[in-house]
Amino acid sequence: MNIDLTQSHDVLGAYRGIDVKSIRDEYTDAGTQYALDVLDQKVTTGYLIKLAAFRHIRDLQRQGSVEFPFTYSVKKVDQVLKFASICPNVDTGEPTKLMPWQKFIMAMLIGWRNDNGGKRFSRAIVSVSRGQGKTVLMAIITAYSFLIESLGLSNQDYLVSSINYKQTSKILGYIKSMLAKIATIEPFKSLITDSGLDTRTLSSQSDQIVMSSNNNKLRAISHEAGQYD
Repeated sequence: MNIDLTQSHDVLGAYRGIDVKSIRDEYTDAGTQYALDVLDQKVTTGYLIKLAAFRHIRDLQRQGSVEFPFTYSVKKVDQVLKFASICPNVDTGEPTKLMPWQKFIMAMLIGWRNDNGGKRFSRAIVSVSRGQGKTVLMAIITAYSFLIESLGLSNQDYLVSSINYKQTSKILGYIKSMLAKIATIEPFKSLITDSGLDTRTLSSQSDQIVMSSNNNKLRAISHEAGQYD
């Protein structure tokens, strides 16, 4: 059943017109639960968030079909959220406690996969007010990609970028703090040691992090850096 919201824009009405019982029964992950809570109006959100939640539910219903070659990996969602749960809050040093909307974003970015196993989404626009955890969220995702998704890969370049170097340095600082904490916890401690990542550089002023065993690099750049970067 095709649903066209370009005219009515009635997301909640369209949602009430479909059967989501099988989705409720099968998917209990944090990303899907948030989407259902939004559409059940247990969470107050704007129109665009309702659209994103509805898209997720509809995509779950049609995943794996010929015309929609994407699947949702609950395993991948669990992995990234478990990783996030050990990343320290940069202010307190305690494990990060993500808000439901942050878990939803991570679930969408990491959980949805194409038919080759790669990520479905390569771009996300996160628009929230200042002080709501955007930088921390981006730092967690970057640390996860650099440390976990790079497994088995060599000569990969990961970039941290922003409009100015001050903001870029802030994000990089968050990532370094997270990796320094993670480097004390197994199995990540052994993983970081085997990768050749020198943890001493995590407390330095260097603008890059290097894994010497596979030549994977994470570098900080900014709009101010000019055309060379």
